[in-house]
Amino acid sequence: MNKWIAVLFISSCPFLSASSWLPEALPIPEGASTGVDEIVNLVYDAANQTVIVAWGDKTTPAIPYFSVYNGTSWSTAATIPLGTGSGVSDDIGLAYNAANSTVVGAWGDSVASFNPPYYSVYNGTSWTTAATIPLGTSSGVDVDVGLAYYPGNSTVVAAWGDNPSGTHPPYYSVYNGTNWTTAATIPLGASVGVYVNISLIYDGANNTVMAAWNDHTDRVPYYSFFNGSSWTTAASIPLGASTGVLDNVALCYNAANNTVMAAWVDITTNLAYYTLYDGTSWTTPALIPLGESTGVYYIINLSYNSGSETVFAAWKDSVAGSPYYAIYNGSSWTTGAVIPAGTNVNICVSLAYDAKSDQMIAAWADSTSNQASFYSSYMDVLPPSSVQGIQKKNRFLTQTDIYNIISWMVPEGGTAPVSYRIYRDSTTELIGIVAANAPLTYQDHNRKKGIAYSYLIISVDANGNQSLPVTIIVNPH
Repeated sequence: MNKWIAVLFISSCPFLSASSWLPEALPIPEGASTGVDEIVNLVYDAANQTVIVAWGDKTTPAIPYFSVYNGTSWSTAATIPLGTGSGVSDDIGLAYNAANSTVVGAWGDSVASFNPPYYSVYNGTSWTTAATIPLGTSSGVDVDVGLAYYPGNSTVVAAWGDNPSGTHPPYYSVYNGTNWTTAATIPLGASVGVYVNISLIYDGANNTVMAAWNDHTDRVPYYSFFNGSSWTTAASIPLGASTGVLDNVALCYNAANNTVMAAWVDITTNLAYYTLYDGTSWTTPALIPLGESTGVYYIINLSYNSGSETVFAAWKDSVAGSPYYAIYNGSSWTTGAVIPAGTNVNICVSLAYDAKSDQMIAAWADSTSNQASFYSSYMDVLPPSSVQGIQKKNRFLTQTDIYNIISWMVPEGGTAPVSYRIYRDSTTELIGIVAANAPLTYQDHNRKKGIAYSYLIISVDANGNQSLPVTIIVNPH
């Protein structure tokens, strides 16, 4: 009787699975855009399973542009209709609105007095004509408009540092899919005001939106929580050995361990620090290992990879200008490594996880005079799927050949393999290599009677990266 054995994955640890960036960063087709003013931002559009990138054009006034990535290629960049606005003052904040399956973009206007906030909504096909967010007592946007979706009441929260107030107090407004509330202040506590911008993230464990910023005077990180109706009084995040925050305070929610990560660049050393919030308190900040990177240029960005349950950090090297990254697995970081680029970064590296194709997308404006936009994608090499094994016999006149047949299917996502390695009993005994364009099966002949055999099958991509092994046991008759 033939015996089939179920598949067993040996490990699900994300750091055992080899992954890679594209061999070289590729340009995003910019259409009529002349280049990026400063920064490109990214967001995953879950309804359309695409990634959207947006930026202000480097000409004056900075017209807003966007492009859409379908997992394989980008659309040619097109403009977001400005309406009565003049252009983008710095960069375009983006957030996915799960309540109505749209993407919201927001920015400070580049020409009008004190940069009033504008927004536009993308429905998967087109953007609405940009309109203003009601300012209330706010004079305008200092630098950026931060955005985050709040599932608690199906709204999008926007926040910014006020302009031109000397200390830039934090303001916010809430969008219900139709209208924005009149902007109001976030209670500062001991914070003097906002330096540069406010980061926002939804904290799923506490069902709140967290805001964080660099204090305008003390350069200490502060945070506050929004519960759908009000904000907590801002409190400081402990600096640890860090001497202060250089630019932004990046935030990322880690759904695997229900914590919020905050990260920043030290104002004195250009080293990167991070800390974790468990719903009650922050851990003592520790260093992100930069590897060969000499330091971080102003801004570090974070993004959660739900496929591998890891947090990615990315930055521009403070000396060489190359893009770097590191990965946090819930307890430790990989050492910082360069993203193969062929181009240097203008200011920072933005990140977004593409859940459909299981890719982490990194994008940036290059440092050349035209500041063109480039991207790279980081993909896991996934194991083969639907692995099966069966034992058979060939009977001859004087002997019997006992052989095991192993078969499998291509991985369910990730980087496309070019071959598969088959091992018997352990990864030290390679018995065969099968090309990806050949029949996905292997026969292991001349096996011993009454012996159970285990096999490990590994996917290999074009760069030689290998997946986790899948093991299967074929029992004897």
